[in-house]
Amino acid sequence: MGYLPCEPIRQAGRYLLSVLRIEPTARFSRFYDGDDETHDLLCHALGLEDDWYSAEVLLDEAAAQLDNAGIVIITSLPELLVDGEHDYTITLTDEGKSSQQSRKAFRFHDADL
Repeated sequence: MGYLPCEPIRQAGRYLLSVLRIEPTARFSRFYDGDDETHDLLCHALGLEDDWYSAEVLLDEAAAQLDNAGIVIITSLPELLVDGEHDYTITLTDEGKSSQQSRKAFRFHDADL
């Protein structure tokens, strides 16, 4: 088991929401495809300067917290990610669009994995 503090999850969530502001649906494989360049770009986007936290795990956790709050919907896909798990789409809901327009901040929380 592991522990993730809320601040890096918040960074990942803010980045994800910024992507969804432009494209209301994104596949997780866009951020996690096993390619070093994709990983480095995600780390840079999240402001991670070292590999203390996995950028992909942070993004996955942020998406899950936003899904639990009704801000996004996660839909599993039949295609597999490089780790053998199913890929999924992350789609901004109407509630998520409203909260972004009102600039209402979502409160992320620590996570035990």
